Amino acid sequence: MYKIFLFSVIFLLFQSTTARGLEEIYTLQDFYKSYKDIEGRFIQKSFIKELNKSLSYEGTFYVKGKKMYLDYKGKRPQKVYVTESEIIIYQPKEKTAFRSSFDESKYGQTPLALIKGLTDIKNDFQTKKLSQNVLSLKPLKTMGNIEEIKVYLSTENPFPISKILLNDKTGNHIEIIFTGVKVNEGIRDAVLMFNPPSDVTIINQ
Repeated sequence: MYKIFLFSVIFLLFQSTTARGLEEIYTLQDFYKSYKDIEGRFIQKSFIKELNKSLSYEGTFYVKGKKMYLDYKGKRPQKVYVTESEIIIYQPKEKTAFRSSFDESKYGQTPLALIKGLTDIKNDFQTKKLSQNVLSLKPLKTMGNIEEIKVYLSTENPFPISKILLNDKTGNHIEIIFTGVKVNEGIRDAVLMFNPPSDVTIINQ
């Protein structure tokens, strides 16, 4: 489940009340209010303090409307489907899928999900501008174990974020780097729908 923990940080990244960095915040919010779909690649690096272990994953992500699909590559691939109220974690090799409810309190379990819903930064985060292209966001309400999110802004790509760093209250660190991001390319609805083979076992949690 550590993959999911690492990816929840993309659903809510944009919200705060301080005056510093307001221009950058408005830029992010304007993007999230106007985009139709997003797709791209990611590299996710994390340090799990409890295990004293570093982990690395990569894959592709797709966002359209209020839905998100994360496709983790590698020896133990996972496919993650996220909506406003539900998350499905599908493990093809094990022919098993786990279905459970999803809300803001679970962003710490699925960091990447934060990129999907960052439309109201001012109300959800205390924001500080660390440098010209880096914002610090601290949740104003419970968001799992998330303590701080650092957002690295991009001025050269259609997607306004190049990287995010996540620190949680238990000492875990997560870095997610975005590459090859495309905006408004017309993602098919079917891409974000969970449609498993008939032999897959679905476990409701």
